Amino acid sequence: MPAITLKILLVEDNSMAQTIALRILRSLDYQVDLVENGLEALEALRQKHYDVVLTDVQMPQMGGLEMARHICQEWSLEARPYIIALTSEVMPDIREECLQVGMNECISKPLDIDTLIEVLKKARI
Repeated sequence: MPAITLKILLVEDNSMAQTIALRILRSLDYQVDLVENGLEALEALRQKHYDVVLTDVQMPQMGGLEMARHICQEWSLEARPYIIALTSEVMPDIREECLQVGMNECISKPLDIDTLIEVLKKARI
């Protein structure tokens, strides 16, 4: 069990990616809620506090980049969750774009459990 249980909002529209991420996060004893796009994520964040938002970048209705911009506008730096982008993009500048819109980290799919653990450790600091 993690020393500090993080509340994680998983934002992912692909059912296979949802299943994999949920399985990994729950095996690590994290509390996880799932939504399927950025609009649903913003609504969930307005209803409940999350320590981490783990989000796909490209989704229908509202993608992760636009969602991160809204989070940074709506919540103060102290109040906003730690935002981690999940991307299958191979473009070298996607990481930079994620960081520019206010995300804290960018990790690639397929999800690697060791990388995820290291990134989530940073979210606790």
